[in-house]
Amino acid sequence: MRTVVQQSEADYAAGRNALDSVALFGGKVYWITRETYAGTTGTVRAYDLGSGAVADVASGAARDLRATAAGLTWYGEGTRADVKVAAQLPTPVVDAVGTGQDRLTLATDGTAYAWVTAVDQGGTGVAWWAPGSGLVRITGDFIRVKNWLPPVYVVGPYVVIGDVRAADAKHETYTTVVDTRSGAVIYLTDSVAAADGGTIALHLTTGTSKTAEVAGVIRSDALSPPTC
Repeated sequence: MRTVVQQSEADYAAGRNALDSVALFGGKVYWITRETYAGTTGTVRAYDLGSGAVADVASGAARDLRATAAGLTWYGEGTRADVKVAAQLPTPVVDAVGTGQDRLTLATDGTAYAWVTAVDQGGTGVAWWAPGSGLVRITGDFIRVKNWLPPVYVVGPYVVIGDVRAADAKHETYTTVVDTRSGAVIYLTDSVAAADGGTIALHLTTGTSKTAEVAGVIRSDALSPPTC
């Protein structure tokens, strides 16, 4: 085990040099050291896992580091995060996703990429790309991203989106699954937790009690292709 950074007991007691968040990206560990515990300004630093070198990356307003498929993101002066250190992406993906808010929803399973399109317009569908398959766009009113960006996962030809929809008088959590081969859209009554290696992990609610929850998984290779 290697300690990359830590806050001293004196700084902790005084509420200064607080560690905001940590992310691993591109062979480096990034973190934000805020000047004060409740402050919004600080310094983003990086620790190179290979050389052990520490470098200052940025200073000023910074919070909530995240490593995403699009790159390293954090919040600066604005109310939305932005890609600050871009990932190396296939040229067709870079050209199609652009530099706007859409790329903050970019996800990959290591081969295929997908993202929500026209985020600034509330979401008009999803786009999917994989080597040898080209770019596929599925449009329609099946995604809502008015005030937040939903988590997006890619499982081969499936795009899995965490979403909140009004199914009836109550607001229930759904998972939206899009099959990019047929354009079929499926709504699951359970919320997605993660997806990796062809497996989709879900929070399953049993019965009528919201506290009666279990974990479940779906293997994408065991699914029959849905149709519209």
